[in-house]
Amino acid sequence: LLATISLFTIVLFQKKLHVIRSYKLRDYFTFAYMGFIGVFLYTYSFFEAIVNLSNQEAVILNYLWPISVVVFSTIILKEKFTIRKFFGIILSFIGVYIVLTKGDFLNLSFNSLRGILFALIAAFSYGLFSVLGKNQDYEKYVSTMCYYLFATLFSLSLNPFSSIPSFSLSNLIALSCLGIFANGLAFVFWFQSLRYGDTAK
Repeated sequence: LLATISLFTIVLFQKKLHVIRSYKLRDYFTFAYMGFIGVFLYTYSFFEAIVNLSNQEAVILNYLWPISVVVFSTIILKEKFTIRKFFGIILSFIGVYIVLTKGDFLNLSFNSLRGILFALIAAFSYGLFSVLGKNQDYEKYVSTMCYYLFATLFSLSLNPFSSIPSFSLSNLIALSCLGIFANGLAFVFWFQSLRYGDTAK
């Protein structure tokens, strides 16, 4: 919600409200499924992973998403799958495995299979979201605002306002920083960067 509000403020400041009105129903359908896959499903799954695993395990498994970006860009965008990318994926898996096992390669154990499942869902949903969004020619601030707006609606379907706890001022400041910088603006810049060159890079 805070990401939506912050991005709407930017759109308003840039005088791009007319862009919102120019989009058709099919465009908003695209924003809805992108918001579901890349914001709602990713965030929900990632935090479920954090709840069920240690922070270290959840974050490391989540960093399988760059691998899923390469895989999905090969399948969906038909980008060339090179030997260099292949070895990059292998090295990524090895790196994740070394950190998870703390160097004890025969001792891979997790606290929760549920946590592993959600971490993998998060990683693959964000990879798919990134690849699907690469070739979409929407105004980035407006489209990202719409992703977060639909993600907010999906979130409210699971967690209505009546069940949201009260927040302290420090909580709201922290949530605002996450919403504005770590989510809203970060997603805009991420899609801007994906437009330039090979997705794997």
